[in-house]
Amino acid sequence: MAPEVSALRIAHGDDCAYVGDSLGSLSLCDFREPRVKMVSPIDRGKINSIDIVDNRQILVGTEKGIIATLDSRMMGGSYGTKVLNVYTPEIANPVRSIQVNPHNSSVIACSSNEDIRIYKADANGEILPVFTHSLHQSEIADYSWHPNREYKYTIGSLDTGEGFDTGEIQIWQPAIAKDW
Repeated sequence: MAPEVSALRIAHGDDCAYVGDSLGSLSLCDFREPRVKMVSPIDRGKINSIDIVDNRQILVGTEKGIIATLDSRMMGGSYGTKVLNVYTPEIANPVRSIQVNPHNSSVIACSSNEDIRIYKADANGEILPVFTHSLHQSEIADYSWHPNREYKYTIGSLDTGEGFDTGEIQIWQPAIAKDW
């Protein structure tokens, strides 16, 4: 069975795009080259979402709920793939979307069904869960970090409203954010 593309992220200020697939491979597409050059299997299930930290770390969220951080400078080729960290949750809910906080690259948000989970990378890069927002009534349709520094830990989230009359928009900030 041929893999299906399941996630895409174009790197800001870079000449590359990262493509995840249904078999758990992450491909690097260099726009300067005529074809895909490197493929990095991470063997952690279908990749649902990709984000980029500081133009050198790639975050992937998988169907098995795993969050992996890879070094974009060492993908495929003679280097192999350098996986920096892997977080495997106790309860494997799929990571539907993953987003790095635009004001603090050590803080990550992931949507999973009706929840949005916040993680923080410690000084060694280990990804640790710090907060779960579970007040939505149905599956998360979309969410976003606030772009202004004044509201740096504020998230807007929207659920689908499936099974209810309408979807719900929530604007929220974890109370523990002041400690980050």
